[in-house]
Amino acid sequence: MAWLISFVMVREAPGICLFNQFYFNSSLTANTTCATFMPPNFTCPIGEDVALWRNISAPCGREDCLFGLLENTQMIRLSSATGFLVTAGIFSATLSSALTSLISAPKIFQRVCRDRIFPFIHIFGVGGWTGKGSEPIRGYFLTYFIALAFILIGSLNEIAPIISNFFLASYLLINYATFTADLSDSPGWRPSFRFYNKWVSLIASLLCLLIMFFIQWQTALVTVVLILLLYKYVDFRKPNINWGSSTQAYRHRTAIVNLYKLEKLPEHVKNFRPQMLVLPGDPDTRDLSQTPDLVYLAAHIIRSIGVNVYGQVLTGEFETNCQTAGEIEQNQREWLVKNKLRGFCNVVIADDYNQ
Repeated sequence: MAWLISFVMVREAPGICLFNQFYFNSSLTANTTCATFMPPNFTCPIGEDVALWRNISAPCGREDCLFGLLENTQMIRLSSATGFLVTAGIFSATLSSALTSLISAPKIFQRVCRDRIFPFIHIFGVGGWTGKGSEPIRGYFLTYFIALAFILIGSLNEIAPIISNFFLASYLLINYATFTADLSDSPGWRPSFRFYNKWVSLIASLLCLLIMFFIQWQTALVTVVLILLLYKYVDFRKPNINWGSSTQAYRHRTAIVNLYKLEKLPEHVKNFRPQMLVLPGDPDTRDLSQTPDLVYLAAHIIRSIGVNVYGQVLTGEFETNCQTAGEIEQNQREWLVKNKLRGFCNVVIADDYNQ
């Protein structure tokens, strides 16, 4: 029965008029009434006279057609055994979505503003009105006025495709994020759901994308372009924020897998690549006429086809020099990037140089 109802609803969705189908049916007689083929408790909009049906020759989709999902918004209620439950479910879903959008969304937006990823929105990253507190009061009011602007449009059918597309886009990104997190074998990704499968997440994200275009392809296209522009903007800016993203985990995994593969390969003279250990020390604390020349010489030898490791030995206790070693490594990396050189930096803490 469920399959039969779903088939009838999908068939009516394009606006195929049932009366036109019976108009061309030769078995239709003058004694045939609306109750002959329509479900119980259905009110015929043009009366019981079959002669009126024969006069309707215009296809559905015009103003005189009252059937189809595009014309009748009560089709779900009509096909349901308990129509009041459909209405109750709509109210419940609306209230839950409203609470999520008005309370959870400003908190997420506040964290984005605090990271200063995008310009001109940092004023919404503070808590309270004056910056004292943690509640995103400014975000609450911003969300309220955005919702009010859409409500003032006055037509739910006009804003429904827009809202549906953005909801589906968020579900698409969530499913794709879980897929990439599982694909990267990140140690921090431990889903507790017993029957979780990464391929289900990928299929769900693709289905969300397809449904977006089925609802309204123009809005879906604008949504996808907007998401890509935001992603490329963040990728171009490269903010100094360590999120521990799945992209980083995937790069670690790829590097480790390739190193294991490289370890199994036999060496050959044709594939020789120089690998050098350079001990230049901290470039900021030595004479620039000595340390940079050593680094430049090593970089000239490898010619971007080998690997240079720039090391430094820091003498002293590990507990007292651990933070200093990290700062020295960071300074060395920044110096290499500034001078457009490649290499790895490593600082070793030891009691003395002999060790």
